[in-house]
Amino acid sequence: MNRASSTVNYQRWLADVQREVEQNSCTIGELSRRILRIFPQFAGCSVWRCDNDERFSNISREFAPGRSIDSPLVPVMFYQDCPDYFAALKGVEVLRLQPATHTLLLNKLIDLKYRPPVAVEGLDLPIRCGGELLGLLSIDVDAGSLVDAGVVHTLRQTASLLALLMEHDRRHQVEAIAGQQLLESRQLLDSIVEGVITVDAEGLIVDSNRAAEQILGFLPGELLHRSVSEITPALSRTTSADRFLTELQAAGAAISDSTTEQIAQAKDGRQIPIRLSVATLPDAGEGANRYVGSFLDISSEKAQQERLRRTQAMESLGQLTGGIAHDFNNMLGVVLGYAELVRQEALEKGDKNLVSRAEKITHAGRRGSELVRRLLAAARRSPGSARAVNLNELLLHSEELLRKTLTVRIDLTLDCADELWITSVDPGEFEDVILNLAVNAMHAIDQRGSLQFQTRNIELQRSEAETLGLAAGDYILVSAVDSGKGMGEQTLDRAFEPFFSTRPGEGTGLGLSQVYGMVSGAGGAVDIRSVKGRGTRVDLYFPRAKREQVEAGDALSSGQWPQLKRPGGNILVVDDEPVLRELEETVLGAAGYQVITAGNGREALHLLETETVDMVLSDIIMPEMDGYELAEYLATNRPDLPVRLITGYEDKREVEPYLTELIALRKPFKGRELVELVDTTLLPGVE
Repeated sequence: MNRASSTVNYQRWLADVQREVEQNSCTIGELSRRILRIFPQFAGCSVWRCDNDERFSNISREFAPGRSIDSPLVPVMFYQDCPDYFAALKGVEVLRLQPATHTLLLNKLIDLKYRPPVAVEGLDLPIRCGGELLGLLSIDVDAGSLVDAGVVHTLRQTASLLALLMEHDRRHQVEAIAGQQLLESRQLLDSIVEGVITVDAEGLIVDSNRAAEQILGFLPGELLHRSVSEITPALSRTTSADRFLTELQAAGAAISDSTTEQIAQAKDGRQIPIRLSVATLPDAGEGANRYVGSFLDISSEKAQQERLRRTQAMESLGQLTGGIAHDFNNMLGVVLGYAELVRQEALEKGDKNLVSRAEKITHAGRRGSELVRRLLAAARRSPGSARAVNLNELLLHSEELLRKTLTVRIDLTLDCADELWITSVDPGEFEDVILNLAVNAMHAIDQRGSLQFQTRNIELQRSEAETLGLAAGDYILVSAVDSGKGMGEQTLDRAFEPFFSTRPGEGTGLGLSQVYGMVSGAGGAVDIRSVKGRGTRVDLYFPRAKREQVEAGDALSSGQWPQLKRPGGNILVVDDEPVLRELEETVLGAAGYQVITAGNGREALHLLETETVDMVLSDIIMPEMDGYELAEYLATNRPDLPVRLITGYEDKREVEPYLTELIALRKPFKGRELVELVDTTLLPGVE
C-alpha cells in the first residue's frame, strides 16, 4: 500500500471514528482495539486517565493478536516513580521512545510494569482538551516498524477524539454524581417530618417534599406550580420579589431562622395551624429571588394547649367550688337534716300542712345539693364511686329514660359492640353523662332527627393517644352522633366551658362541662367534632379496667349487704360547724346512741383522754387538726377505735390510701344514712 492510499484510508477511518464518537456509539476500549486493527505494526495500545498531577489510571489496555502477556501490568502510574518520563511528556504532542535514545527510560517503564515486556519502542501522546491534560495514549511499536508523519498525524487526531470521549465520560460521571446527590437530597428531604416548599418570586411553588404534601393532603406533585396563597391564605399572589417579601413579612413570616405561627389550608379546605420558617435561597444566577419555607403541623400541640387551658379552667372552677362546697354542703346538711326532723314530728302530730312545707324545704335543699354535685363533677372534684362496669349494660339500662327524654321526634339507636371491655366508672355519673349528651342533641335538633350511641373497643397508638392527652393502650370508645344543627368554630371552642350555653336563660350551662369532668376524672378523654348544619359527634374514651379492678367489681356486684341490728354505743362527732354537730347529735341520739361532740381534731383528742368512745365520726376539713390528721393519729395510737370520715367534696391532697378508704359519707346526707353508717360500723355480727 503506497503512502497516498494509506493517507486516504487513515482519513476515512478517522471520519468514521469521529462520527461514532459524536454519536456516542464508540467507547475508549473499542477505539483502542480499532487502533490496533488500522495499524498492524503496533504491538499494544493503552489509554490512561489523568486523575491529578501525581497519578494516571489505566482505563484501557489492548494487545495485538498473539501479543498478550502472562504477568499483569499495574493499573496506576505515579509521577514520583518515573519523573523523567512525565517531564518528557510536558510540552510535546508526541513522545517517541526509541532504544537508541531512551533505552534506560523504556527499561524503567517496563520494570515498573507500566509497559509490557514485549515493548521495543514507545509512541506516547498526551490527551489534552483546552490546554488541560486529560490523559495519555501509549502505543507499543515493533522494532523497525514504519511510523511516518501520516501515522503520527492520525494518532494525534485520535488523541483528540479520545479527549472528546474522556470529556464525555467525565461529564457523564459528573452528571451521575449530581444525579445521585440529587436523589439522596430528595430522599433526605422526604424523610424529615417538616414540610418544605420552595417558592419563586411570583409566589409559585416550584418544589415540595413528601411531608408538605402529606400535611396538606395533596398527592405527589400536586403542589407544584400552585400559588402559595392557596395553602397559606395570609400570603397573596404577588408579581415581584420585593412584593412577595413584603407579603411574607406582613403575614408575620420573618425571613430568617426564626419562626411564626400561621394557618395553612389543606386541599380539602381544612384549616391547619403550622409553625413556619422562611429563608431566602442563594441567587441561582437567574436574577430573581427564591424562598424556602419549612413548616410543621402543630395541630397536636394546639390541641394539647387547649386541653391545658381547659384543665386550668376546670382547676380554677374546682378551687372555687371546692372552697365553697364544704361550707355550702354543711348548710345544706343542716337544712335537710332539720327538715327531715320537722317532717317526722309533723307526721307524728298529723299536721299535713307542716309535712308539706318540710317536704318543700327538703326538695329545695336536694336541688341545691344536686347543683353542688354538678359543679363538683364539672370541676372533677366529685369523688364518685367508681367500680368495674360494662358500659353496654349501663346504656341499655338508660334506654327507656333516654327515649322518654328525646320523645318520638328523635330516632334513638344503640349500636353496642359485642364483648365490650370493662372499664371503671361511677355508674350514676356515666348515666348522667349519657343523659346530658341526649339533652344537648335534643336541643340541637329542631324538627325530626336522629341520635345514635355507639360503643366499641379501640387500641390507641402513641400518636393518636398523644393528640387526646392519653397514654397509648386499650380504651372503650362511646360515641354520641346526632343529626342536629351542629356548631361553628367559636361555639366549639367554648363547648366545655362551665356556664357557657347556646340557650341563654335555659339550663345551667354545665352539661358538657360535667361530661368533660366525669370522663377526665375516670382517666379518659373527650373529643368533640361538629360541622354547622351537619350535626355533632362526641367521642368519650374510657381506659380499659385492669384485671384487679374487674375482679373487685365482680366481688362487689355479687355480695350481699347484711341485715343490721342496732348495737348502741358512744359516738364522738367531730365537726367545726356547730349547727351540723347539733344535728348529728340529735339524729344519732334519737336512734339510741350517746353522742359527745368536738369542734376539731385537737379537741377530740382531749375528750378521748377522759371519755369512753366506741366510734369516731369526723369531718375532714377543720381548723387546727383536720380529719385526716386525727384518723392518722388514732390509727397509730388507738388502732382498736373505729373511725369514719365525712366530706363535702374531693380533697386533692396526697394522703395514705387507707385514709381515703375511711371516707364513708358525703354531705349533704340524710339522717337515715348517718344512722346506717354508725349501725354498720358498730355491728358485732350479722343477724
